[in-house]
Formats: sequence, structure tokens, C-alpha cells
Amino acid sequence: MQLEEQVTSLELSKKLKELGIKQESLFYWKTYRPDQFDKAPHPKIINFKEEPGFSEDSLYSAFTVAEFGRMFGKLMILSGYIPRFKHYSCKYFYGSTVVNQFVAGTEADARALMLIYLLENSLIEIPNRSPEKLAA
Repeated sequence: MQLEEQVTSLELSKKLKELGIKQESLFYWKTYRPDQFDKAPHPKIINFKEEPGFSEDSLYSAFTVAEFGRMFGKLMILSGYIPRFKHYSCKYFYGSTVVNQFVAGTEADARALMLIYLLENSLIEIPNRSPEKLAA
């Protein structure tokens, strides 16, 4: 399995950063300025420890499934692969009732879509959310 299949997509990583999720993860999407486009792949996933000297503006946390587990805390979230439909699903439960469900090509993206929904609808507050976004 490729690393890109184990972390959130660049698009969802950008959205999570925009919503104020602290950029603390094992992997990051690194983007390049247009004038550097021909010098390096665009974008690429890096391990922060392997590539220091970055610009905060060019990095987006590429969260893993395990990292989302900590963010959801005690919420009843169930995610996994649905072979029949060939996609991943992430369900949010209240008791035994499914409140909402998101599907995506990877489990990390399905969990990212769920977290975005919960944040945008003020159904969850993330402890590691940036302070300036808490007031929003």
C-alpha cells in the first residue's frame, strides 16, 4: 500500500488546516512555490524529521487513521472497508443510531470528511485545535 493511501489527501489536509487543526502529524504534504515546480515533485509527502527547514505555509499535516482516533476521543465512530462497494466508510453513532456516514477512497479520507462535518456543525471540539480558530 502506498503512503498516499494511508494518509489524508492534500485537499482534505488543506481543509483541516483551514479549520484550525494543529499541524502535528507524522507525515506532511509539502507543496512548492510555482518557481520551484520543475525542481521537485508537486506535492509530495515527507516525514518532518527527515526534511527540516520547512515553511509553515507550504506544509499540511497528512493525518493517519490512528491520528484521527485521538481526535474523535469518546465519540462513537466506526470506519472500515466495504468490499461490496470498494470504498471506505466512516459512521458517527448516537447510541445505536447512525447519525451520519461518509465514504471515500481511503479510510483516512473518510475519517477526515467526518471530522470536517463534525467541526463545521459544532458537534465536536478538538483539544489540539489552534486557539485562534476556537473563537470562530
